[in-house]
Formats: sequence, C-alpha cells, structure tokens
Amino acid sequence: MSIYEAPIKDGLRDIISGAIRDNGPQTDLAALFDGVIDCTSNVTDSVRATDPPLQPLACDKGCSHCCHQYDVGVTPFEILRIADHIRTAYTDDQIKALLIRLRAAEKRKSDHPIEDWGVAKFPCPLLEADKCSVYGIRPLVCRAMNSYSEERCRHNLEHPHDDSSVPMYGHQYEIAKFARGGIQRGLALSDLQNDILELVPALRIALTTPGATVRWLAGERLFDEAVSRLPPRARRAERPSNDRRDGAAKTEPVAAHNVT
Repeated sequence: MSIYEAPIKDGLRDIISGAIRDNGPQTDLAALFDGVIDCTSNVTDSVRATDPPLQPLACDKGCSHCCHQYDVGVTPFEILRIADHIRTAYTDDQIKALLIRLRAAEKRKSDHPIEDWGVAKFPCPLLEADKCSVYGIRPLVCRAMNSYSEERCRHNLEHPHDDSSVPMYGHQYEIAKFARGGIQRGLALSDLQNDILELVPALRIALTTPGATVRWLAGERLFDEAVSRLPPRARRAERPSNDRRDGAAKTEPVAAHNVT
C-alpha cells in the first residue's frame, strides 16, 4: 500500500461525509468538489516536489489522445458538478448541441458489444477542437492520465489493437485513483448513490433531470441507467513494468479510465 493511499481515502471520505451530514440536500457541491480537487492537487504537488517525474510529461494543450474511450468512469459527485457548470456557463444552444453529441455517442456505443471496450474509440462529447471544455472541473480519472510519450499515446489511439503500454508518472495516476476511492467512501457513508458511472449517459441524465442535484442528495438513485457496464476484468488499473523508480508504472490509458 502506498504511504498516501489511506490518508487520501480516509481524509476525503471524512470531508465529503461531514459536509453532506451537516448540510443535507443544501450541500454546495461546487464548493465541496473544488475543495476535494484542491486537496488532491496539494498532495500531488507535495509528492512531485520530493519524487518528481523521471522526465517532463508530454501532455499539453490540444493533446487529446486519451480522451477517446469506450467508458470514462466517474462518480455521481463529479458528474453533477460538471452538469452544474454546464448549466451556468453554456448557452441554451450549446447545451442542446452537447445533448445531441451525448445521445449520438450513446447510440454509437450501443452498436458496439461491450467486449469492444478495449479497442472501440469514442471522442468525448466534451471535447471541442481537441480541448476539454470542462478542463478545470474534469473528473479525477481524467486528472490521473498522463504520459511521458505523446507519440506512444497517438500510436495507441490510431492502432487500438496494439497492446503496447504508455509510460506514465505513477504518482499522479495513483493519487487521483485514491481520491476517487475516497469520494466513493464518503458518499457511501452518506447513503448516497456512489456507483462508478459511465460519463456519457450520466451527464445526459444530470442535464435532463429536473432538480437532479437536490434529488440525489436526498438519496434518490438517479443514475442506475448509467452504472458502468464494464466487466470486472476491464478494471485492471495498470500493468507495472520492472522499472519502478519514482513509482511510475507503465500503464494502458484505456484500462486506467476504468479503475476501481
């Protein structure tokens, strides 16, 4: 077990369950989400200061190779924050256009068997000109993704049947994964739906369900339709190589989008 796994999971569990216990359906999810991200970022910065990446990360603005996944796993907590941002920051026409993209993505995925999860590539409907339109509040699974090799990421997107791995800074991946686990624990303690959801249908539900946030905070299971359908074998987080200097495992971005 990593030295920061328990502190992250337990700390975020207590922050989330405490805020929801004290505020119930009136919980300010936006402020709570931002606090969780600040905590996670602070841990990442601290670890990077003492155990930095072996080399500069290749991730840069406009790089969206890892944003083409069959299933992007998110919690209800994260998806409701994204939906709230969209409702306030997007125009009505932009929301309508996004809903069209979401439904089109759902239709495309329905045409592919779940067994295709590792090779079927679907651009995230939140991408605009190869940039994430909700980057500041992107899900933790997206924050986990990183790479030392842009070339390898592009190759894997263009050749999905190639099983080659992507070298990454392991600490960033692990911290985000543990943070999502802490969120799930906090929601479970609050008796709220805490399943891992598939981003596309979950966001469509959050945007089209009146009073979604208040209803979910009151204990309603709004997202059963969007619970991730990936089989357990698809939830392997990483394939570590023998090179564990700095904890940077060589991992597959597709599998990393479906960690538990």
